[in-house]
Amino acid sequence: MTLMEWSEKDLLAWTLAPSEGRLAHSAPRYVFFYTPLCGTCKLGERMLEVVAALNPQTTIGRCNINFSPVLARNWQIESVPCLVRWQRGTMDKKYRFDDVQELHRWMNVTMNG
Repeated sequence: MTLMEWSEKDLLAWTLAPSEGRLAHSAPRYVFFYTPLCGTCKLGERMLEVVAALNPQTTIGRCNINFSPVLARNWQIESVPCLVRWQRGTMDKKYRFDDVQELHRWMNVTMNG
């Protein structure tokens, strides 16, 4: 399962028009920031693909930070890989991907709690 690619323009539109955007939804949305040459990002993306297969109802997309300088600055993305969670207008970030089980647990706590 491949994660959907979201552009900076898409994500900025969601945050500028929260009443109409996907990120204002009560269910969490996840954006995975990466760079194509980052080996750790590739590993993190593979973990997210496994989690996405376990939770197909979860909205997870990815964004190449090389083409998203405004978004990186506005959202204060400090490094990659970075998984951003949006839920009810709040944002939380995760930079460390220990393993699939830990990532799945973190996302399920978010969805169910």
